[in-house]
Amino acid sequence: MQTVKIYLKDVAPLGFKGSGMFSDSRWHHFYYLEQPKQRRFYIIDSLDISVSHFNLTAREYKRYKQNELSLIPLGCCDAGCSNRETKENPIIDFKGDIEKIFKTKKKFIDYLKGLIKC
Repeated sequence: MQTVKIYLKDVAPLGFKGSGMFSDSRWHHFYYLEQPKQRRFYIIDSLDISVSHFNLTAREYKRYKQNELSLIPLGCCDAGCSNRETKENPIIDFKGDIEKIFKTKKKFIDYLKGLIKC
């Protein structure tokens, strides 16, 4: 069982935001970080324990900003409720047990810092 839990306070200093129903929650299923210059979006799934990202083309990024493109994280699907284009299958950066791989939450956060700086 996963004992290291990721909360908003852990990843907010890196620029991540929580994506969920309750904006004042300290825990979210997904945390995301948009890097506009690189047209890249990082997603942390705190239930599936994964870090992934999307690299968008200039056209895709423009469509995303115009709310015409939806990014579908790992483990999710397009419910077909909108007429938007979708992009699925992000690049997986990490998936596994944080405690087994990194030993501590601090080392995982250090990993994230290095990852998002590339």
